[in-house]
Amino acid sequence: MGKGAFSTVRIGTHLTSGDQFALKIVPKSKVSSSKKSQDAIINEIAIMRTFQGELAHENVICMSEYVEDEFKHVFVLELLEGGELFDRFISMD
Repeated sequence: MGKGAFSTVRIGTHLTSGDQFALKIVPKSKVSSSKKSQDAIINEIAIMRTFQGELAHENVICMSEYVEDEFKHVFVLELLEGGELFDRFISMD
């Protein structure tokens, strides 16, 4: 779906339900071992978890799960189709 400076976003499909999700994958090799970088990942997880449950809002993307292994951080996010938000702003000019 897309690639940024620190992450790649791919479409994933739940094997049982067939539901599709956006998978934001952050390789640990792209995140330095500095406290600032580690705190940035921890803060992103905390912010995404804040908007689950009763604080969920239709205008905020939903994270259904976070997993990590030895090599990567993976954010399992609601799949939003329709292109990049940035492109929509540019086309407004």
